[in-house]
Amino acid sequence: MLWTLVRKEIFGQLLNVRFYISFALACLFLVPATYILANDYGWMHTEYGPYLTEGLYNPWGLERFWVNRQIPPLRVLATGLDESLTLRSHNTVSDGPDFGESQFVHNPLSDILPHLDFVFFVNMVGSLLAFAFTYDAVSGERQRGILRLTMANSISRAVLILSKFLGSYLSFVISLLPALIGVVLVLSVHPDVGFGVSDWKATLWLFVLALLNIGVFVMLGIFASCVTREPKTTLTALMTIWVLLVLVVPNFSPFLAAKLHPIPALHQVHERIKSLSSSRDDEVRKEQEEYVKAHGGDHGSMSQQEKDEHGAIWLEYRMNLQVKELTQVWEAFFNEMEAQAKLARYLSLISPSAITTYLASDLSHTGIESEHAFRFAIIRFRREFAANLTRYMQQTGDKTKLWFVDNKLAPAFVLPRPTISQVISTHLPQFIVLVLYGFLCFCGAQITFIRSAI
Repeated sequence: MLWTLVRKEIFGQLLNVRFYISFALACLFLVPATYILANDYGWMHTEYGPYLTEGLYNPWGLERFWVNRQIPPLRVLATGLDESLTLRSHNTVSDGPDFGESQFVHNPLSDILPHLDFVFFVNMVGSLLAFAFTYDAVSGERQRGILRLTMANSISRAVLILSKFLGSYLSFVISLLPALIGVVLVLSVHPDVGFGVSDWKATLWLFVLALLNIGVFVMLGIFASCVTREPKTTLTALMTIWVLLVLVVPNFSPFLAAKLHPIPALHQVHERIKSLSSSRDDEVRKEQEEYVKAHGGDHGSMSQQEKDEHGAIWLEYRMNLQVKELTQVWEAFFNEMEAQAKLARYLSLISPSAITTYLASDLSHTGIESEHAFRFAIIRFRREFAANLTRYMQQTGDKTKLWFVDNKLAPAFVLPRPTISQVISTHLPQFIVLVLYGFLCFCGAQITFIRSAI
């Protein structure tokens, strides 16, 4: 009986114009958007790829160097932080790290327009289409009198609601399937996108995440259809719910987190660093003055070796100050930022759209966790580099390395990049929340439908 009702529901959806609208929107949106972002990825790889080789970048052996990471390939599906995602850190032997930013999408309108990627389609367009498939699933048949005729047969109400969900959900997925195949084909044949095995696994999980998100909104639509008596009332209620879950909660959660867990403003961090640096600068200048006095009292009459040693006092001091004190200020600030971001994620758990966005960016290594991992990896790198250089100077007495980077003294740059299984296991509670969200909507629909009059 269940599958008979499911087939009936699917057949009814296939004959409805909304099925073909969903099919057309998915094909016209997903495939071109993926192709455009793949082109942008290729453009940036061509322009910046040679300069963004992961690890230490110092081809000229100068004092200035960069520590880079690769452009995440999965940004073609989930742009995530986009132009705010740090890809390189500027350093000198004595100063740094400074975190530069490289923009991924080189469209100047990207600052005022949302990025039309796979995640945007799932959250915005997909959720609306899910409501379009389900807003009249129960209320529409109740208004037309079809529901009374259906229930005249020996059909359990629980079975009927389950068939409504499965029929609507499968119909919606079928309408999206050609577009998803098109996305896979674009990613497979595009010359600028070279996905590895881990990238394809992440893509598969992105699709699974999208299907979970769509399932939640389909079930939510059926729940609302069970509660209301008329389709127009259902549609009004669903639009209100959509605004709250897709627009209000995801955007209000960071604001509320900032109020509950305030952190210093960026300019305050810079002022603290400037103040700390100034207070220490006076001490080292006195040390330099004493050095000049001990070597004749005139800097111009000192030998080149003495001038180098005089300059090395400042550079060594700056290196130690950066690594031991100023970096601690940044590290504490980044920890506070991470704590605030986690609080915002917890506050937004009532929104399936927010959960989907966070999970998708983490799977694609374009989210908050990836950003913090890179910044903390830079801090670890700087500390190891300073320790190696200090050890070398103590052993050899050679301080010329303070002026020019010796790649042999630089440690290997290690950027923690969790595997897909590790990301899934870490965020398994959020996946469970998505499933639980749909289950609660299903239970609510069952209870409401059982108690309501046909």
